[in-house]
Amino acid sequence: MDKLDKLLLTPTSFSTIIANTILEKGKSIESYLSDEELEGLLEGNTPEGMRRFLGIAFDKPASIIDYLPNNTLIAIDEIEQCQAHSDRWIDLSKSQWFDYDNKLPKIHDEFQSCLKVIDKFDCIYLSEIAEEKARIDTINADKLSVHNLQARPIPTTPQQFAKVAGILRGKREIYSGMTLEKYQSWLVSAQPSRTASLLQEHDCPVQFIPNNNDFRAIEKSHIQQTAVALKYSGLAELEGFILPTYRIVIVTDRELFGQQTLATSGYIRKRRRAASKKVDLNKLRPGDYVVHKHHGLGKFLNLETLIHREYLVVQYADGTLRVPADALDMLTRFRQTGKRPPELNKMAAASWSNTKTKVKKNIKKLAVDLLKIYAQRSKLEGYAYPPDNPWQQELEDSFPNQPTPDQLKATQDIKIDLESDRPMDRLVCGDVGFGKTEVAIRAIFKVISTANKQVAFLAPTTILTQQHYHTLKERFAPYPINVGLLNRFRTASEKKEIMQRLATGE
Repeated sequence: MDKLDKLLLTPTSFSTIIANTILEKGKSIESYLSDEELEGLLEGNTPEGMRRFLGIAFDKPASIIDYLPNNTLIAIDEIEQCQAHSDRWIDLSKSQWFDYDNKLPKIHDEFQSCLKVIDKFDCIYLSEIAEEKARIDTINADKLSVHNLQARPIPTTPQQFAKVAGILRGKREIYSGMTLEKYQSWLVSAQPSRTASLLQEHDCPVQFIPNNNDFRAIEKSHIQQTAVALKYSGLAELEGFILPTYRIVIVTDRELFGQQTLATSGYIRKRRRAASKKVDLNKLRPGDYVVHKHHGLGKFLNLETLIHREYLVVQYADGTLRVPADALDMLTRFRQTGKRPPELNKMAAASWSNTKTKVKKNIKKLAVDLLKIYAQRSKLEGYAYPPDNPWQQELEDSFPNQPTPDQLKATQDIKIDLESDRPMDRLVCGDVGFGKTEVAIRAIFKVISTANKQVAFLAPTTILTQQHYHTLKERFAPYPINVGLLNRFRTASEKKEIMQRLATGE
């Protein structure tokens, strides 16, 4: 665990802050509260509706605008709709204000007042319909200039790198009489160096710039009519577009590889209940089966109290046994697997003792067999995979989330195993949602990219095979890797084709 130097806990609402400020400043709000609410406030309990006293607690309540730095760019989307929404909110606040006989301070500003406040910032007014003059007056209307941001999609399909290269070079007509000659081309990708390599193979000049803030290098590339590739590691779904007015084209992984997003799928397996074997009196019900350490399997009947002491009454084939409630460590839960009720043991018989002896022998035999197997495996020589190549680092960098320390350690341990000449024998364990799939993806990619080996990814359910198939397709889309799916939803011809391609190494 990382050490925290400081931990700041904030209230879940403004009501607590307002109430504490009113009490600290000695403000009077008795006329607005009932006796019960006032008593609760003095005892530290916050009554409902404290936010209406914001103007009493603070002489000049702040808004989000007061926290913005001076270099903030404010975008107002559809100013007329903003005005209408503001008017409805002001009408609502006024009606509530009149309900309190006009005694509470007014804290809500009119929309035009808000426009005056943001006048000191640079502003952009967005609108779907271009108008010569806006129907709502802005503060600096005479300084406003209208810009046409109408965009057009890029007419291409995934995996057609030659076509994309031709479009970016301006050699293909994408719309009637329209090419991208002398356009500024931007490639936004989770695998920018791989993207640049693919387009360079088709004579399209592309420069990958690792630092997104290296504006001098970006400007130099555009002057030389070279497309700029930048790395994107976010979770948002991006789509490329063309801005004819500014002669700009943005290409994303969606146009190049068909990737929508590298975020993990929303499907999560249902977590199983904890399989604790301890007996919990609060959860134990009459008819439940339990296992006694010395007597074996029995059925719980009820809880009895004898001479101020509680006992669990457990039925066996030849009688009942009373187990003190403070000796629950002698009992464990019995997990029934079938519908047929299990056979109860006899307390006076030796069957339970024989069962324990037999299990101990089997466990000992299993341990000896495992030792022999591992001793034999240690003498074998396995395949030593080469070290990571540049593509490996690029794939790992394309992971949209921050890997956990456990993920990084598991990945590193697996790589050490793969690069060793000893046969690999490792089990990676983790709860649902803790990132096992990402560890597997990195290991799979190393095996394929460094040694050109095939990998089989097994999953216990059809749904999971489908989920992992789409995940692998998304992550491996920029690379020359084929991914196939074998499950019961595949037709016989599809299964035969996949098996043939596996046999030929395709």
